[in-house]
Amino acid sequence: MIPKDLNTFRSEVREYAQSRVRERAAHQDATESFDAEVALELAQKGWLGISAPTKLGGGGKPATWVYAAVEELAAEEIAAASVLTGQFTLVSDLLARESPSLAKRWVPQIFQGAANGCYALTEPDAGSNPAQLSTQVEQRGDSLVVTGQKMWITNGNIADFAIVYGKETEQIGAYLVPLDDSTVTRQPIHGKMGFRASDTAELSFLGTVIPIENRIGELGQGLHVALRTLDNGRVGIAALATGALSGIKARLAKAAKESGSQRAMATLADTETGLAVSRALLGSALARKEAGERFTKEAAMAKWRATASAVAAANALMETESPTSPYTERMFRDVRVMELFEGTSEIQKLIIGFAATGVKAFT
Repeated sequence: MIPKDLNTFRSEVREYAQSRVRERAAHQDATESFDAEVALELAQKGWLGISAPTKLGGGGKPATWVYAAVEELAAEEIAAASVLTGQFTLVSDLLARESPSLAKRWVPQIFQGAANGCYALTEPDAGSNPAQLSTQVEQRGDSLVVTGQKMWITNGNIADFAIVYGKETEQIGAYLVPLDDSTVTRQPIHGKMGFRASDTAELSFLGTVIPIENRIGELGQGLHVALRTLDNGRVGIAALATGALSGIKARLAKAAKESGSQRAMATLADTETGLAVSRALLGSALARKEAGERFTKEAAMAKWRATASAVAAANALMETESPTSPYTERMFRDVRVMELFEGTSEIQKLIIGFAATGVKAFT
């Protein structure tokens, strides 16, 4: 039963994170293994689709609810929280917005834990700028043929389908591609600096045939779909970083209380302020999203400031606690990587600058 009150919901997620997620986090990180049990439990509790439309099996709550859950989980373990940002923000929300027919088929299964999707935009030579991608899509009768390579794909080894971006007649399109095909190869990526408990893959499509109905939106609208989804993705990263910042702050507060030193208090003050700013910027982006307004600038500001504040707090924690502490070491690595996801911090600054001036400093 989902509570009616957001604060009560937050408390339930926090209790779960501090009991179930906390006890498993160090092992999952050390073994570089995706926690399928926790992922399934998040779906069974109804949290995965808490902010999705009821007609798709969701909870119908405002977007603030799913990102509140992300924050509470990320305070203990970012990879566990990324289950929500990946399956909701980058997959289910996209399908519900851009392709009702595909959403009707796949989204309820995702929320039940019966299916997984992944978001396949990044390529070996195309990262922050999706216009540079080289994956090719060719129409043959009533089918489409997908050929190309995708890199750093979260959930790529365990997903049932991928949302793939490619060029069709030199126009960027988005496509739902089932992955149970002999023309699809998956290569696990291990030895990552951060997000070790998050499944990551290299995907190759060697002439994979899909029905033309699996094209998401109109031909040529793929870049628009990608950019709108990146806004959602940046809000998701901001929520992950804000949650991590909250967890780190609790440990810095404990240290400051125990030592009473001026340095510890100053460090805590920096972290408290960073957390307040991050939550305010995240709230601003979500308010515009809920109102159906464009929130590109707000998402970029939230993502940039929250990740920067989380990195600063993690650095301080390394100097406060033992660097061999599993939590401290994991957070130190994970928050740094988040400065790269969904466009680097430098890209976020260019987006904010363009919004303020109308001048593009990038192509």
